[in-house]
Amino acid sequence: MTKINILTFAVIALFVLNMATIGFLVFTNPAIHSNNNEGPKNIIIKKLHFNEAQTEQYQLLIDEHQEQMRALRNQLKETKQELYSTLNHQNLVLSDSLISKIALINTEIEKLNYHHFEQIKKLCKPDQQKYFATLTAELSSLFSPDKNPPPHQ
Repeated sequence: MTKINILTFAVIALFVLNMATIGFLVFTNPAIHSNNNEGPKNIIIKKLHFNEAQTEQYQLLIDEHQEQMRALRNQLKETKQELYSTLNHQNLVLSDSLISKIALINTEIEKLNYHHFEQIKKLCKPDQQKYFATLTAELSSLFSPDKNPPPHQ
């Protein structure tokens, strides 16, 4: 075999391997070929069988929750920026204090999320409570951070 034949074979093999990889990713990723594009809001409305009035009340809860979450996430981001800026100063007391503050903010985020679902539960009618109980088993996977990883900057 000449060098040109080896190179041609290698290029063809890599092309086939790339196409197989792309095909695998497209056909095994449900988010790519899913046509329902349901977010958590619509999933919850559907699973809890909310009527129109409940859906409107739920939307108000979502708006309030998102506003509070946005404020906490901004606090978290600012505190993390402040923490990592201490790397230049080697201030252990300040860095420990900021790490504790980050932990408190994360605790507040979890409390806020928990309270949000308590409010959703209160929207449910007695016959919908069984649907809520089923939903609670799925909450951690429904809001998993791995579903939508943040973009790297």
